[in-house]
Amino acid sequence: MLTSRSFHSPARRSAARILATRYPTPYRHVPHNFVLLRHYSIALVGLGYRGYRSHFLSLSEDPSVSITAVCDTNRVALEAFSATHKGIPAYLSLPQLLQSHIPDFAIVSVPHSAHTQCITTLAAKGIAVLKEKPVAESIAEYEWMTGLPVRIGIAFQKRFEPHFLHFRSLLPLVGEVAAVEASLTLGITNLEETWRAASGVGVTEDLGCHMLDMLVWLFGPPTSVMAHQVSSVRRGQRYGGDDVSDILMDWGAKKCIGHVRLSRVAHRPIQSIVVTGTNGTLHLDGYQITHHDINGLETLKVNHQPRQKQVIQTMAQEFGDWISGRRPEFSSSLGNTLHTVSVVDAINASLASRQVRHPLLLSSSAESLGAVTNCRPLSKISGSSRALAANFSTSSSSASFAYPSYREKVFRLNTGASIPAIGLGTRRAETPGQVYKAVRSALDVGYRHIDAAQSSENEHEIGRAIKDSGVPRKQIWITTKLDNRWHTRVGSALQLSLDALDMDYIDLYLMHWPVSACPNDQTTQLKNWNFVNTWEAMQQLPSHIVRNIGVSNFGIAHLRRLLNHPSCKVVPAVNQIELHPYWPSRLLLTYCNNHDIHCTAYSCLGSTDSPLLQDPAVLEISRLKDRSPQQIL
Repeated sequence: MLTSRSFHSPARRSAARILATRYPTPYRHVPHNFVLLRHYSIALVGLGYRGYRSHFLSLSEDPSVSITAVCDTNRVALEAFSATHKGIPAYLSLPQLLQSHIPDFAIVSVPHSAHTQCITTLAAKGIAVLKEKPVAESIAEYEWMTGLPVRIGIAFQKRFEPHFLHFRSLLPLVGEVAAVEASLTLGITNLEETWRAASGVGVTEDLGCHMLDMLVWLFGPPTSVMAHQVSSVRRGQRYGGDDVSDILMDWGAKKCIGHVRLSRVAHRPIQSIVVTGTNGTLHLDGYQITHHDINGLETLKVNHQPRQKQVIQTMAQEFGDWISGRRPEFSSSLGNTLHTVSVVDAINASLASRQVRHPLLLSSSAESLGAVTNCRPLSKISGSSRALAANFSTSSSSASFAYPSYREKVFRLNTGASIPAIGLGTRRAETPGQVYKAVRSALDVGYRHIDAAQSSENEHEIGRAIKDSGVPRKQIWITTKLDNRWHTRVGSALQLSLDALDMDYIDLYLMHWPVSACPNDQTTQLKNWNFVNTWEAMQQLPSHIVRNIGVSNFGIAHLRRLLNHPSCKVVPAVNQIELHPYWPSRLLLTYCNNHDIHCTAYSCLGSTDSPLLQDPAVLEISRLKDRSPQQIL
């Protein structure tokens, strides 16, 4: 329901004319008095909060769509669903579902780490995808998605909510926009009891994605961003991610600036956008829209009512109409979210580097690479989408369809550098030449991150394997480590590693252990030297030779001592630690995350002689998913 005040002054009559103009409807390409809905069959992938509470419960009440099947890997959730909704087929895996059903499209509401596999599986069957946010974790991932032979939409629900649509249509009231102030906050008392505790997802990634998309949708991408964040506000609780973030924006030539406040520890929920312009101010506060002229007089006040179920239904109907050719575009199609991806990527880079970043540079790069092809005319992809999919392979050998796998995924360090997510460890070779063969094989199959150590005494094999592989050095990330016996001779140790590797620079140089040992006896610690002194020396290494420095096997006490020491001018970019289900180190992970230190895991499959691969729980999950224990881990 929509209510508004009457108008009397000329300014108010002008506002009234805008208010009286019908703001964009879900079907603005057809007459307002005639909308013929088409019935669509939908598969739901994921029965979490968004999948079940938002999508299923909303769409199950819409006669214009039918939920043909659902799937979720959580057996308990699936059994609970089946007990309540007996008439809807439920499956433990997406391939099982697709053996019996070919829906018009699928709504994917799974953790982002699982969405690529789901999208790949659906695309291979020619099934369009409406997926939950985030759009993508990187520009590279976004570009991969645009190359799929099906249409993809993002469930940015706010683009379909009437109060946001109305607010957008009223923006001309303010004249030329000069400043934008936006807030999106929640007050979550116990963060460690939510899904965010284990996931490490913070407020910028969670709430921020929605508000940032709104600002891009309303005003276009800013030319620069600068972001700051605060973590661990809920003292005594164990969880990850930032709690509060502030983002400054500049729209450059538009002579407009902006500020976004995101918080999950606020005293109350807030959803607000204030736009100041040459003709006054327009304010969206929750579901209420007000306009004040330059004299501060209220010229308009409109109240909308929440309509979440109807919004979900409209979004699904519009997506179905878009993929079937009944409407020319979809508001949150993959192509229409390019700038959102670039802005979020730039903000993450700013948080990591503590520097100003420029989203438009990323957008321009992506566009030049054809990143908006998912918006190409439907006639070129829709009618034959299933036939096209038949010619695509989900194997890594298909360059046109293969997702940039986890070997190509990267994490951004606090230096701004991007470290490949998956690397090859080279510790404890049993025979000479074994490391050489392992590195050659890893590079041949696509690995671009090799982890070495001075103490392993095999850096020469690694260097020779890289040179013989033919892969350019600049495409490979090399990590090596300072041995305990060389803490007082950092420069000399580095040169030994460079000579052994036959390289001019190291991408990441780590202090292997927080232990300064005697050069002639590694079992004896030095009395007048410790890891703080070593770090002070590492900070002096030339940046063109050692591009990033970090630590390894540091606990919270070590890091706290190091970071609090006056000589510490550089926060370690990485802390490489043992991480696996038997050794999760949650407190250490949270501490590092809160101090912008990336944790790299070693012994991911369990340490030497670990029984992890024979753990009954691992074996049971392996059996249920038809995967090896190593794949499960």
